[in-house]
This record gives sequence, structure tokens and C-alpha cells, in this order.
Amino acid sequence: MAILSETLSTLTIIVVLALLTLWREFHRYYHRLVVHQSLPKIQRLLNPPRTSIRDLLEARAISNERLKRAFALTNTFVSSDISVHTAFVGRATKLLKAAMTREWGIFLDLSIASVAAALQNAEKLSFDVFVQDVTMRTVIVGLLGVDLSVEDLDADDIRIVASHITSLWSLSKKPGPISPTYLPELNYRLRRLIPDH
Repeated sequence: MAILSETLSTLTIIVVLALLTLWREFHRYYHRLVVHQSLPKIQRLLNPPRTSIRDLLEARAISNERLKRAFALTNTFVSSDISVHTAFVGRATKLLKAAMTREWGIFLDLSIASVAAALQNAEKLSFDVFVQDVTMRTVIVGLLGVDLSVEDLDADDIRIVASHITSLWSLSKKPGPISPTYLPELNYRLRRLIPDH
């Protein structure tokens, strides 16, 4: 059960990061956020000089403290423990290496098929929900290797998972209470979409 829980946590955080990356790019485009445009500035931002891995992990864990409660995470995003970080990076690397055995053209095809599947309900979807739908389908089949076509993934499950991840992440940034119904529903819907992981 602990392995299943940790796997769900790992999968959840990967999906969250994918959704947040897409949302950030959309938001950046429309709101013209300040963007570091030189490699040295980006390197300093991601790897500040004279900072240990322990300090970086601690800073991230502190800023993500509420994610523990929102997503019931115990991974490197909420822990400053180097062994937790090493184990998470190892699992994530293994997952990514397995996905990388496929050609990039397959991801392109999956993305195109995901767009087509999401467009089936496009008149009902706002742009951010459309992007979440496409991302979820592509990640579930292309990265996590679920043995279904992107069209066969349940549209309601996709939207509820994406919505709950977004809601939980947003609520984790606020001081108020987080509804106890989101996480069980999220895990239930993830189980339906990713039954063997």
C-alpha cells in the first residue's frame, strides 16, 4: 500500500508539474511576465552559487509545506531529506527513461490525437481546461505508458483529475482549510485512468 501511495504521489506530482508548466506558459504569454533571457541568469536562479543541495531542498520543502496536506505528499517536493530526493529522482529517471525508449514522433502523434480527443468536447471547454485535457491524455499514455489510446481515456475522469489537481494546488497556496473531498476523489479518478501503476 505504501508503494502504491508513493507511486500515486509521484504520478500526481508529475502531472501537476506538466499542467503547471503549460499553464505558466499560457499565463506568461498573455500577461507578459518577466522572463530570464540569458543562460547565466537562469543557471543562477536554478543553482544559486555557494548553496548546497540540502539548502535547496530545504528551501523548496518550506515553500511547499502546504502541498503535504493538500496532496498527502512525502516526496522530494516537500522533504529536505537527501535520501528522499535521491529515491524520487531515481524513480522519475526510470519512468522518463522508459518513456524515452519511444521515438519523439510517437509523442507528436499522441499529442495530435489528444488534441483531437479534447476537441470532441471543445465547445464545452475553456482554453485552460482544453490544455489540461490534452496534457493529461498525452502524459497518461505517452509518459506513464497506460495501454489505452488517448481517445479511450474517460473525458470526465480526465477533467476531474485536472480540475482537482489545479484546485488542490491553488488551495495549498492559501491559508484556509482544504476540502477533504478533493484528494480521495482525485485518487479514485487517477486509479480509473491509471489502473496498473
